[in-house]
Amino acid sequence: ESCGYHFHPELEFRYGFFEDKLTLAEIDLKQRIIYVSKGMLQKPLFCVVSMLIEENEHFNTGLSDETRAFQQHFIDLYARQLLATNAIEI
Repeated sequence: ESCGYHFHPELEFRYGFFEDKLTLAEIDLKQRIIYVSKGMLQKPLFCVVSMLIEENEHFNTGLSDETRAFQQHFIDLYARQLLATNAIEI
């Protein structure tokens, strides 16, 4: 939050293991729970922060992984942040 990014206050976090070892996190939109693999906690801080932002944005948008709409959402989010940081009006 000190970076200016806010997590939705209704989200919960639960830690455990996924059957698919490649899954590091996923969100249950209806229950408002982000499930985080204990393996994710061994990753560098940058990876953990990136995962938290991704799952929060899934909740904010309701969009699923690997969709063009979700990709565009992140492109727009990044572009807006760049412009705001440099005080450029859109």
